[in-house]
Amino acid sequence: MTNAIQIIGGAKTGYNLYKFLLKEGISSTLYYFPNEYSEKKRIGEAFIINKNQISDSNNILVSSETAFNHLSELYIPYLSNHYYLRDKANISKIANDIKTNYIPEINVNNLLFPLAVKPKDSMKGNVSFKFKKIETKIEFDELGSIVKECLLQPYLDEKEYRQVAIAGYYNGYENSLIAVEQKNHYPKGISAYVVNKTAENKELIFRIEEHLSDIDYKGFIEFEFKQKLDTKEYFLMDINPRTWGWFYYYLDSVQNFKEVFLENKPVQLSTKQAWVNTPRLGMAFLKHKNLSCPKISDILKNKICYEPYFK
Repeated sequence: MTNAIQIIGGAKTGYNLYKFLLKEGISSTLYYFPNEYSEKKRIGEAFIINKNQISDSNNILVSSETAFNHLSELYIPYLSNHYYLRDKANISKIANDIKTNYIPEINVNNLLFPLAVKPKDSMKGNVSFKFKKIETKIEFDELGSIVKECLLQPYLDEKEYRQVAIAGYYNGYENSLIAVEQKNHYPKGISAYVVNKTAENKELIFRIEEHLSDIDYKGFIEFEFKQKLDTKEYFLMDINPRTWGWFYYYLDSVQNFKEVFLENKPVQLSTKQAWVNTPRLGMAFLKHKNLSCPKISDILKNKICYEPYFK
């Protein structure tokens, strides 16, 4: 078993992770699949569905849903816990283990409106949207045959719930993860502006890290929740055992990359107040009139992390 870093999946997050590690003086191998961002940038090498292409490494970093779909054709013991966390059939058990509620899936024969509809696997491209609110049976019927590719859940009103995510790179140590409130999205379901809420969510972070330790998980991870404003109850929405939309905010917070990735040392974090993807935030203003944005004082005091552009 080696520490050679292998990034599986050449989506934008995989490409950015490869470039960021390179900037930090850390070498890695990036594998992409057809039509992914990295192929268009001519960075990395094509992944062939062959177990022998992946070396015996304990540093396999999965960066896209496409990667998971292809890797499911192989048996890679190192990724068994990734698949456990990714399987939506395990959501209720995991929610129970970390002592939260969860958002149940609704059966197509027992619809309850309004519905929250999202793709089961966004990277397949079979569903054109990331998230859709469906209020009537007529609207639901208009989805047509793509329904079988969608996850149906009760819609939780944004006026009654906030969206919280807990994420990071877990390698067996406490205080590896951070928490954010996802304040603005564009398109719907993709973060444009998040605010640091680690201190307010310490107990939940501890329970998640305890669960990851129990199943011997290692790698990037994101847990997404809705939190009821009046009762503070958490409802587990989704688990992404890979890099995620706002993960550069976490990368910017890590102070000791080489020690973490190459020597498996504890993560040392110094997190700014918020993260912004400026183009997405601008589109959220124009399309949805969502005015959630950083404070001018935080911008002037350099408390904001901005999504970078890697050429």
